[in-house]
Amino acid sequence: MHVMNCNTRGELVVVPAKVFIREYARDIYSCRRCERENTKVGIVKAPIPEPVIKGSAASASAIANIMIQKYAMGVPLYRQESSWLNEGLSLSRQTMSNWLIKSASDWLLPLYEEMRTKMLKEDILHADGYSGYGKLDSAIRRCGCWAHARRKFHEGTISIPAVERKNSLSQTGLEYCDKLFALEREYKKLTPEERHAKRLQKSKPVTDAFFAWAASVRALPQSTLGKALHYALEQRIFLETFYMDGRIEISNNRAERSIKPFVIGRKNWLFCCSSKGAKSSSVIYSIIETAKENNLKLFEYLDHILETMPNIKPEQYHMLLPWSENLPETCRLKKSTDRS
Repeated sequence: MHVMNCNTRGELVVVPAKVFIREYARDIYSCRRCERENTKVGIVKAPIPEPVIKGSAASASAIANIMIQKYAMGVPLYRQESSWLNEGLSLSRQTMSNWLIKSASDWLLPLYEEMRTKMLKEDILHADGYSGYGKLDSAIRRCGCWAHARRKFHEGTISIPAVERKNSLSQTGLEYCDKLFALEREYKKLTPEERHAKRLQKSKPVTDAFFAWAASVRALPQSTLGKALHYALEQRIFLETFYMDGRIEISNNRAERSIKPFVIGRKNWLFCCSSKGAKSSSVIYSIIETAKENNLKLFEYLDHILETMPNIKPEQYHMLLPWSENLPETCRLKKSTDRS
């Protein structure tokens, strides 16, 4: 018989992680003649990569894995400790915590500081509604989030019977907000300058009408509608900031999505046991979330920077920033075909 055709099929195969010890052997040379003549002994050492943590068995890959498990996957260290035991390795949570703090302070902190410096030079930033921002310099203008304002009116609509929603005051407030978001979808492909002009022309009349309506409505302060109205009127000065620049977004949902992994992690381990641990966590989170925004493979990127930074000069650190074009292609995320 001969081959008429060939059928193929693909399967997703998982290869379990392997843990092993990598040893570095380093030859040290000395001069016999110098020893015999009692002169200065010349000693030469073979080159060897500098470790990520001196005097420790920690490797860049081990630390990168622990970081991803905790800060990207939300797996607390005590669960990782159990996972290591299943692999036949006794690695305590205290040891892992020390590795994270040391590598964050020695290597990730310079990248964090560089990122912070660049961030503070930007004209526009996304941030959450932290009350402490109210004490910032008066030259810094805060921008409110219309998605938050809309959400409160939406909560008001679902709190009343379905047959009453259409003509409810909460529905009226919701429709004002929806009109603004519909206009923003129209402006999506415009330049910032064109968007700015359109907002003044079409969006501002909507918000002016909304705030006039909100000020005229009477509702119980503790009711869902009362809380929605109070929030909108109290935040008016911030909700109107998006008129100032076409680059400003009317919703802070993008920042909210970036903060969500931290919230999930917080539910898993509740507290940091020390100020050093809290600072290290903030540094690691910042690096990981920025790497995500720049479409990097988290493990490959963290492994690369922890392997590289101990062996380069500080003035070269900028080449390892998440948006750097000097990063190897192995660190970059490529879209794959879903074969579900």
